[in-house]
Amino acid sequence: MKFASKDKVTAEDVVSFLDRQLKLNTAEDAEPVAQRIQQQKSMRVLELRGNTLGIESGKRIALAIQEHPELERCLWSDMFTGRLKDEIPPILKSLCNAMRSANCHITELDLSDNAFGPIGAEGW
Repeated sequence: MKFASKDKVTAEDVVSFLDRQLKLNTAEDAEPVAQRIQQQKSMRVLELRGNTLGIESGKRIALAIQEHPELERCLWSDMFTGRLKDEIPPILKSLCNAMRSANCHITELDLSDNAFGPIGAEGW
């Protein structure tokens, strides 16, 4: 992953699921989110704040992210509420691998309010 600075982001470049309180456990649960990501022509910002991802849903969303090398900002705070600590590293690994695979140039990665501590670093 490279960190870069790009032009100003417009509303057309944002995919947001902010505070929808989605509890995505399975790949099927994540399908509407993944489809929305895949349908987006350009996605420079992905906002998943205030939702919760499981391992399988994280993998499905990661597949969708791979189609967006233009992704710059990942607003993923408060995303692991109610998750077991051992679930978090595989989810982060899937998402991170997707960003690497797509060659994203990330300028912002917000993982605040996740309270996963050192175990979260295992996913990176």
